[in-house]
Amino acid sequence: MEMENREQIVQAVKEAAAALESAKESLAAVRCKQESVTSSIPGLKEALVQAKQAKEKALEGFVRDKVSLEALEKAKKAFNKTAQEEADAMEMVEYLEDAVKEAEGDVNKARVSLEAARKKLHGFELERIKTELSEIGPKVVRAYAALTRHKGGGYIFSGCLSDILSIREPQIEEQRELWTEIESEYGLSGIEWK
Repeated sequence: MEMENREQIVQAVKEAAAALESAKESLAAVRCKQESVTSSIPGLKEALVQAKQAKEKALEGFVRDKVSLEALEKAKKAFNKTAQEEADAMEMVEYLEDAVKEAEGDVNKARVSLEAARKKLHGFELERIKTELSEIGPKVVRAYAALTRHKGGGYIFSGCLSDILSIREPQIEEQRELWTEIESEYGLSGIEWK
C-alpha cells in the first residue's frame, strides 16, 4: 500500500511538472504570435495611410476627369482591403492580449499544482521517516539511557537524544542536497520547479 501511495504521489509530481512545461510552452507560443502581430501594426498603419492618399488622389483625379471610374474603384478596394487588414490586426492584438493573460494564469495554476504535489511528496517522506524512527528510535534511546544509567551516574533523557543523534538542523545547502537525493530516488531529476 505504501509503495503504491508513493508511486501515485511521484506520478502526480511528474504530471504536474509536465503540465507546467506545457503551460510555459503555450504561453511562449501565444507571446510569439502576439509579438508577430504587434510588430506588423506599424507597417499596416503606414500602408493604410498610403492607400488613403492613393484613394483621395484617385477621387480627385476622377472629379477632374484624369482618372477612370475603374481606377477609382480599384483605389477604393485597395483602401478598404488595407483598412480591413489593419482592423483585423488590431482585433487580433486585443484577442492575443487576453490569450496571454489566460496563458499566464495557466502557468501560475500549474506552478501552484506542482508546488502542492511537491509538498505532498515532502509530507509522505516526513511520515515515512517518522514511522521508521518511531519503530526503532524509542528502543534505541531507552537502551542507551539504561546503559548510561547502569554505567554509573545520572543522565538527562534529552541529553541522551542529542548524544545518540549528534545532529543539528540542516542548513539550506544540505536541505537542497537532501531534496536532490529524493528527486533522484523518485526519478524526478531535471524538473524545473518554478
